Order: sequence, then C-alpha cells, then structure tokens
Amino acid sequence: MDAAAVRLLAARARRTRESNGHVAQTVPDDEESGGLVSSAAPAAIAPAGRRRLHPLTLPVALAIVTVVLGALAAWFAASAHNLTSVAAAQNGALTDSAATSQVNGQIKNAVDALFSYDYADPGPTTAAARRLLTGPAVGQYARLFGQVQREAPGKKLIVTTAVTNVGVEMLAAGSARVLVFAVETDKSAAGGQPASAGAMLTVNAVLQGSTWKIEGIDTFSG
Repeated sequence: MDAAAVRLLAARARRTRESNGHVAQTVPDDEESGGLVSSAAPAAIAPAGRRRLHPLTLPVALAIVTVVLGALAAWFAASAHNLTSVAAAQNGALTDSAATSQVNGQIKNAVDALFSYDYADPGPTTAAARRLLTGPAVGQYARLFGQVQREAPGKKLIVTTAVTNVGVEMLAAGSARVLVFAVETDKSAAGGQPASAGAMLTVNAVLQGSTWKIEGIDTFSG
C-alpha cells in the first residue's frame, strides 16, 4: 500500500473516532455517568401494583378497626344487660320475695302431704290429692304413687316424705315452676329396717284463689 492510501485510511479513522467521541459526550455510558442510567431503568419499569403503603396507613387502619370493635362490644354488652333486666323484671322469683316465700311454703307442704302415706290411715293423702292437684298432675300423680297405695295395705307400709330444699325457678302471672328436693322414708309395721331415698321433683304450679295447686310433676329418684 502506497503512502497516499495510508494517509487516506488514517484520515477516515480519525474522523470515525471524532464522530464516536461526539456521541459518547451526548449519551454517556454507565461508567462515565456513575451508573445513573442502569440504576434508573429498573425504577422506570417497576410494576405499579407493588407500590408501598404510606407508613401511617397501617396504624390508622388498626385504630379504625379498634374503634369499630369497641363499639360493637359495647352494643352487645348493653343488649345482653337489657335482656337480662327484662327477664329479671318479669320473674317474680327475683323481685317479689313475699310471693316467692308463699309459693315455697305451700309447695313444700303439698309435696310432704301428697307423697306421705299410712296404710292404716290413707284419708289425709287422698284428701290432699283432691285439694292440691289439678290438670295433668292428677294423672301423673296416679302413675307415680298409685303402686304405693295399692301395695301399702298388704305390706303395712308407711311412707313419710320430707322436703329438704325448695326453690322457685320462675314466678309470673299466677304460675310458678319450683324445684323440690325431698327424702322419702319407707317402713313396714310388720318389721324390718326403714329404707330412705332422695328424690328431685320439678313442679309446675298455678294459683287458684289463695292456694297454689300442682299442675305438673316431673320426678327423678336418687
């Protein structure tokens, strides 16, 4: 290659370098810009769905939830209190001590009389049944105590029932539900050791005149 050709190639190379140098000045590479281009690019294409919440967003949300839950708790408590108050106001066993005492005393005496029986003198028990039983309790009593009355003469049986505890569960509008605990003792005039057993009764009673009569009987022997 002659000297002219060499000079021509050198001139072209110089012009190319100058042109490249101009582009490099207008669009700096990563090294010259301190990495600004490469670090800025990911931020420009970051998904919009992954935006971070403001630091105050979570505490404010929790505060709102706390207030709402507190309000609901207060409302439920007030409702429960109102329901309890209404039920208590309607139950004379919780508000009327005189009426409750009357029911307790009369039902205690009634159970003592109805479930005590002397084979030699059945009249008092029969009279108590006529005076103190009404409605479904008449048939219930016959099923519960009928066998004792039938067997008593042959066995010379004497049955004594003593109420140990009595409590009015519900009292309203001339009706009551009473829990009764009693001990029944059986002995025979022909001899032998007395036998005792505990019993629990739930009694439904209604007020007729001045007398509380037994309208329903459920018993559980123990």
